[in-house]
Amino acid sequence: MIRTADFKSEELRASLFVEDVLDPELACDFFQGLFEPYVEDATGVPLALQIMSDWDLFIDNDTANRVIEDVLSWASMADVNMHADTRVVYSESVNASLIEWTNLKQSIKCNSRFLSDLTPLENLGLRKSLLNSEESFNINNRKQFYRARIANLKDEKYTPKDMGAPPAKDASAGRANPEGIPYLYLCTEPETCYYEVRAAYLDRVWIGRFSVESDEILHLINLEPRHRSQQLTLDSEPIFILRNRLLMNAISKDLSTPLRRHDKDTLEYLPTQFICEYIRLKLQKDGIIFQSSLKKNSANVVLFNANKVKCREVREYEVTGIDIHSEQVN
Repeated sequence: MIRTADFKSEELRASLFVEDVLDPELACDFFQGLFEPYVEDATGVPLALQIMSDWDLFIDNDTANRVIEDVLSWASMADVNMHADTRVVYSESVNASLIEWTNLKQSIKCNSRFLSDLTPLENLGLRKSLLNSEESFNINNRKQFYRARIANLKDEKYTPKDMGAPPAKDASAGRANPEGIPYLYLCTEPETCYYEVRAAYLDRVWIGRFSVESDEILHLINLEPRHRSQQLTLDSEPIFILRNRLLMNAISKDLSTPLRRHDKDTLEYLPTQFICEYIRLKLQKDGIIFQSSLKKNSANVVLFNANKVKCREVREYEVTGIDIHSEQVN
């Protein structure tokens, strides 16, 4: 028996049940759409666990197994030849966005740098996904951002004026910006700054605290992998949601991938620079938020226009300890 208490979502409880009794017609339509993004594959993950990973629909994994096995026993589900423990992967239609992102990256790096075609990704919902991920900040929500600089000389000091984006002539290529076009790279937490500048033991580090100017609104596209950024409803399209979640996660991963200090392969920057240019010029947003690969559960911010924020203060710190982790590579 499937109960209202099996589901985490209040909206699904209200939609699928009438006086605590499951509506079989609505439930059938909902679950058919839920199973559609998955195909059987021995290399995959059990269906119930994959659905929990993607949607977090049920109160726990045991409940997911029980409910899905019950649903798949319905006569109306005879066409879905799977069980709760059937190993599955995403269908080709779900993976389409990853294929197009891979194709675009290859095109930008090897074929057409400035006139690459985003149409296939836009047709798959890129624009809508990005706009759905917009977050806005102003002086009232008191959001703070941080930037660090390492003092190269013993007595070197930095003021708020020194913490902004570099001048155009000094702007080297980065994950978000092309060479010669300066963007302001910030962190959402001060501790993340030490990781992002690769601070070493006994380094003197100056950290500036930024906030939005009083008369400005900062419109940022959040590219962090938000595992359940869009919950299912009866009207949802699971394939569309998963496809675009995979795409956003792939872009975020490419933005976050750290380079070694001696890496000079700026070709790897081109696809993410291209996406940032699209966000800046076509969507007319002020910047992006993306996951830090160097500090767990932290995020970085890139501002295309540094004039919308102001450095309020700068403080000097000394690195007094470092925790290093390693693993054998050969």
